[in-house]
Amino acid sequence: MVLPSKIEIQITNAAGKPNLLENVLLGLKIFTSDGSYHNYSPFKSDMAGHVVLTKQDIIANTELKWEKNFQSNISTRFELYVWRGEEAISLIENARRLLELYENEKFIEDDLKRRGIAGESMQHALSVISKKVAEDKEFYLSIKDAINHLIKVHPEKIKGVWLDNSPKSYQFVI
Repeated sequence: MVLPSKIEIQITNAAGKPNLLENVLLGLKIFTSDGSYHNYSPFKSDMAGHVVLTKQDIIANTELKWEKNFQSNISTRFELYVWRGEEAISLIENARRLLELYENEKFIEDDLKRRGIAGESMQHALSVISKKVAEDKEFYLSIKDAINHLIKVHPEKIKGVWLDNSPKSYQFVI
């Protein structure tokens, strides 16, 4: 599997000039030889409408981090995309609702009991959930200001094949 050393994404206007749109959610699918894929999503544009992903970012944020032999010279199909507005809104709303559920300690304990968790296992489960709350809160804060529902993108997806690990550059017109 070939991965670029770096991927740069720039949001531009129709004239090809940088469009300073912050908080546009994007994603990346990296296809394997058997047709399945690894998904890195969501990540977002900075205040300059720009994104930089390194090979290390891609590995750390996909299931590739668990694979031992993904380094090869075999070309790699990919799909880079901008999240559709309704999908971004749904993701944000679901993350918000989850955070609200975490605030209801009785609901959490009752749910764990329904799943057969009790005693010392209950304390361990509550500890795990407490750590998950922090992760989910950080995730929500990173996506809550997404503007995908306010934009029109062309193209919505960029599909291609990486033949080597040289740096790559892509543009989305918004």
